[in-house]
Amino acid sequence: MNSLLTPVLALVTLSLLVWIWMYVTRIPAMQKAKIDPQKARFPVRSTCCPTTSAALPTTTTT
Repeated sequence: MNSLLTPVLALVTLSLLVWIWMYVTRIPAMQKAKIDPQKARFPVRSTCCPTTSAALPTTTTT
């Protein structure tokens, strides 16, 4: 049983360390860049890549 828990515990520990490191580095960087976290959560779609069928070229076959 101990042989199974060791790798699981190692992955959980590594995940927590990465999660903490991201918060330590990302939040100050976002504050420095004056990025609102709520606005960054759902970014506005760019107009460079239309995805609607009306924007796609149509082909006609005769």
